[in-house]
Amino acid sequence: MKRRCGAWCHGRGSRCFAWPVPGKKRCRWHGGLSTGPKTPEGRARSFAARDAGRARYFAGVKALGIKRTSGRGGRITENMARKHFVKTLLHGTKEEVIAEVSKRVAAYKREHNEK
Repeated sequence: MKRRCGAWCHGRGSRCFAWPVPGKKRCRWHGGLSTGPKTPEGRARSFAARDAGRARYFAGVKALGIKRTSGRGGRITENMARKHFVKTLLHGTKEEVIAEVSKRVAAYKREHNEK
């Protein structure tokens, strides 16, 4: 049985139902037509960007003290506030990150009655 694209569509919050490009797993709108980097330099840039992104993500996760499950793929379990915080750490501007960290520090101090 042929599978659909299955990529997450941000606009409607569900999976894509388009047919994939022949021989690929994704439709043309979600990368099925992409050939990926072909040159050694392009592949190196791609891998370096991937590794740097993962390092930033896990540094943020470690800083928050979020527990990782040992299940399939090492999925991370956290509530929506933590997800938003990690996303802000990764993709936010410097001012947004400072504001988010300040807000969380203030909430922590209120929670633990610290000054």
